[in-house]
Amino acid sequence: MFGITIPVAVDLSIPAGALLQNVKQRLSLPSSFDYQNQIGVRFEYALLNGNAQLPPERPLLEQGIRDRSLLWLQCTMHPFAAQSPQSGRLESVSFRGESPEAAALAFAQRRLTSVLEKAAVGKRRISRQS
Repeated sequence: MFGITIPVAVDLSIPAGALLQNVKQRLSLPSSFDYQNQIGVRFEYALLNGNAQLPPERPLLEQGIRDRSLLWLQCTMHPFAAQSPQSGRLESVSFRGESPEAAALAFAQRRLTSVLEKAAVGKRRISRQS
């Protein structure tokens, strides 16, 4: 969702919630957007290992997180209003990045392009040969 991957060194004995707080702070993620607290959206963030949400109170290591593990940041948006809507429903929605396989492939493609450009092969020469 956010379009970034950030490698970090983490003490695996810390709770997932501590890492989540650090990520939220480093990325300056908002907790809500609203207009005079009358209407807006609240954001809830969670860390996931694959499709499994990490309980915030448990240490990373106890949850199977190891060196070079890939965790996902999920954002759930909860709309709110000071009064009930005239029609429709206020529903929550969740977002997160693409699958680990797609992310790994996209990273490999970017890395290969970068290496080839540095070697002066460039995109034009690649496309002419393919």
